Amino acid sequence: MHDLITLGEVLLRLAVPSPARFESARVLDVQIGGAEANVAAACARLGLRTAWISALPDNPWGERVRRELTGHGVDCAYVKILPGTRLGVYFLEYGVPPRPV
Repeated sequence: MHDLITLGEVLLRLAVPSPARFESARVLDVQIGGAEANVAAACARLGLRTAWISALPDNPWGERVRRELTGHGVDCAYVKILPGTRLGVYFLEYGVPPRPV
């Protein structure tokens, strides 16, 4: 029995270390993120029994997402693995005053 079950997409985030800009960056930070996965992980770390429902690609990125969330204590038994699919990606460049994130 779970205390919290979330349902949603996760994305791969590629971020430039602050205060660098994309045009001058030599490295990118790789993280996963998605509101529902983030909430499930945070609540699991607070001691709740959580599960996350979603679909992931059958590739190393999908495995990384599952491994990271499981490492936070999230039950990923309801995650469907789909061959031939991809993980969404977004890019983040942190702002420095007066630029916001």
